[in-house]
Amino acid sequence: MNTWAKYIRAKRLAPQLAISEPTLWRWLKKDPTFPKPVKLSARVTAWLIADIQTWLDAKKGV
Repeated sequence: MNTWAKYIRAKRLAPQLAISEPTLWRWLKKDPTFPKPVKLSARVTAWLIADIQTWLDAKKGV
């Protein structure tokens, strides 16, 4: 499996959550339960897809 397939960047994550990119970064600052991103390189930050899915499941009460 491609290692990059485990990650999602802000530009693709925000639409999946039906929010804008600025809102995504705001959630990161204000919501302590929101998953922390991983720095993949000096200019690349992304979230583990599994972390986002776990967070969504917890929000839904699953």
